[in-house]
This record gives sequence, structure tokens and C-alpha cells, in this order.
Amino acid sequence: MNLRERAQKVARDSIRFEVAVKVITEDLEIAASKYETLTYRKGTAEDELFNFVKANQSYFEEEGLTIDSNETTVFISWI
Repeated sequence: MNLRERAQKVARDSIRFEVAVKVITEDLEIAASKYETLTYRKGTAEDELFNFVKANQSYFEEEGLTIDSNETTVFISWI
């Protein structure tokens, strides 16, 4: 992979990160307004968000969120 390809990959990854964080933030606001825990399930349309949260768990925990998960579901709560 040459320098240009690396730069393009970093840009794509950055945009995906920002979009995923935006979607999850919006979902969390909806869940919080209903006093619910946000969940994403593996093997569904939420699969990409499930994988994103698992891969970036420390980022969310630094933001004060609690992340619990099992093999098929990730749970995000603000408590």
C-alpha cells in the first residue's frame, strides 16, 4: 500500500468513525428519553454498529458510558 492509498484509507476510516458516533449518539438520546438501555445485535442490520462499539469500547467508556456485551448483543447505558 503506497502513501496515497494509506491516506485515503485513513480518510475513509475517519468518516466512518464520525458517522457511526453520530448514529450511536442519536440512538442513545432516544433510548435515554425512554429510560432504556441501547442495544445492538450481531447478525442483524445493526451488525456494523455492534462491531463498531465492540472495537471502540474504550472510547465510549471514556465518554462516561457503560458497555456490556455477550456474543450476540452489546448493551450501552449511561448509568
